Amino acid sequence: MGTSDSIKDTAYLEEIDKIARTIQSTTLGKPSIEIGVMEDVNISFENHMATPAAFCNSLLAGKEISLNAECDFHTLVIAMAHELRHVEQYFFLGYKRNNFSLEDALKLERLLEADASAFASGLAWELYNKTGEEEYLLAMEKMGDGDIQQAFNNAAHSSSDKNFDAPTPFRAAFNAWFQNPIRRKSYDDFCTKSYFDIENSALSTFFFKNPSGLTLGLLKDIGSLSKGNNYLNDNDFLTNIFHDQFFFPNRIYEDGLGLQSSGSGIPTP
Repeated sequence: MGTSDSIKDTAYLEEIDKIARTIQSTTLGKPSIEIGVMEDVNISFENHMATPAAFCNSLLAGKEISLNAECDFHTLVIAMAHELRHVEQYFFLGYKRNNFSLEDALKLERLLEADASAFASGLAWELYNKTGEEEYLLAMEKMGDGDIQQAFNNAAHSSSDKNFDAPTPFRAAFNAWFQNPIRRKSYDDFCTKSYFDIENSALSTFFFKNPSGLTLGLLKDIGSLSKGNNYLNDNDFLTNIFHDQFFFPNRIYEDGLGLQSSGSGIPTP
């Protein structure tokens, strides 16, 4: 896994290595680190970031994860795990948001973000149980996702399956992502702006629209926790959501993105 050429500070390099090794030490995080290495993800520390970490999948710069130099170690571990989950998602998906219509792009991005948040919650839970350090559980709160972590914790406590990749807590965390209207609105606005920034630029020529749109088949690997264990496929969870034509469209419409509902209940621009 590469690091930015601009970072010469040995302390930063050692911190990145320590964060990566901590993630790699977990059952959940090891595959993400391996894919990050394979995808040659560039990792750097940045100042004055609005979030603990950010992932950029650029045609020109490649895959980059930026870490907030002002955040504490525990928060950076969970934040980097969240962003590595996005690397893993795009590795399996093979498409980006601008390969789809705006409506499909928003559905996709919500699914990916909810999954990454659920994954980060699970990794925080595993590290807490292995180290006893509550700072890992508090990291999600610092990332603005404390409610998601709490949903995971509650489900993990009540579940009879204590394996770190047990599906039930991940589904609870995934569902929790959608329950905060401010989060949904903020994320949809960000994705919509990013979508049209590309659509209205020369970069749009690099993105063909998938004629089949966003299909369930494209999402078959999203939600994977280990070989043969996908919490979104368990009990047809994702299938039921994906084929409910009102679930995502109504969510999008409720968030006021300027879409108007068609007769079928699906919003149209």
